[in-house]
Amino acid sequence: MTGTRSQAITSTKSSAWDPQTLDATRKRLADYLGPVAKVVVDRAARKCSTLEQLYEMLAGEIASPAERARFLASKPRT
Repeated sequence: MTGTRSQAITSTKSSAWDPQTLDATRKRLADYLGPVAKVVVDRAARKCSTLEQLYEMLAGEIASPAERARFLASKPRT
């Protein structure tokens, strides 16, 4: 039963994201990670509920501190 509840929560979080926001985020992250960015963004979107959380989690995937800072600076202002 716990697995079902987790799946319901996960799908609720991921469906709350605007597809255009996720697509733009994938493209920004792809500049640093390449094609794997799609998988990384999709996985992170299931765990995050705000754009700030999403970008912070994704930035952790970027090895270079300078590139990480550039990625974080690319986050759209809300």
